[in-house]
Amino acid sequence: MIAAQVLAAATAAWQARSVPAYVQFTLPCADTALSARCDPGDGARFTVRMADGRAYAETVPKDGETTVKPLLNGGLIFGPGGAPLGFFRQVGTATAPPLPPANLAPDPFKTIAAVSAKARSYDVAFDGSETVGGVDCYRLELKPLGDPERYPLRQLWVGKADSQIRRLTYEWDFGDNHRGPVHYEFARTGGPATWAITHIDARNGRQMVADDLTDIAFPTDVPESEFDPDQ
Repeated sequence: MIAAQVLAAATAAWQARSVPAYVQFTLPCADTALSARCDPGDGARFTVRMADGRAYAETVPKDGETTVKPLLNGGLIFGPGGAPLGFFRQVGTATAPPLPPANLAPDPFKTIAAVSAKARSYDVAFDGSETVGGVDCYRLELKPLGDPERYPLRQLWVGKADSQIRRLTYEWDFGDNHRGPVHYEFARTGGPATWAITHIDARNGRQMVADDLTDIAFPTDVPESEFDPDQ
């Protein structure tokens, strides 16, 4: 199998993944921008509305404590180093694509849909094999043929047996003339077609930061008041 065929199969598998309305996860509160509002040892439980990136957050008390405190209503949150916390999966029209929320990245796989067409987006090559989460993967290197900001993918780790993307590297503009890679790892965390980011690390030229997302869930009904900044 050639690299472009692996990429095409990975794109199809990615597009078949279900897109949840909400994603919940927990991070150590000390590692977030909300740390001043938490007690030492608390976790921070986030619910992100994927339509617009708005989030609700509350504390997860440390062992022996039971009081839960709201931390955020309707704000935007980011991952390590200001990296986006997820991908914006809505598809617009050719003339009016939707803009991603500020804290979510555009779906990177829309930009490679033409990889096998006449106007390719990337040169794709094998860069060896690697095990990710116990899964044997192809490692692909992607070099943009156009504007690097429009074509931000740089590497993919694709399961050899199922064509599922287990890890990717995405170039992100951190501002202040700093661009750098963000590495995402994915795992099936819900039903057969439901995947989520389980780890993010970012290198923005000044520092490297990393976080595991834990207690991942996909609620289907969340009160809209949780995303009202006036609450």
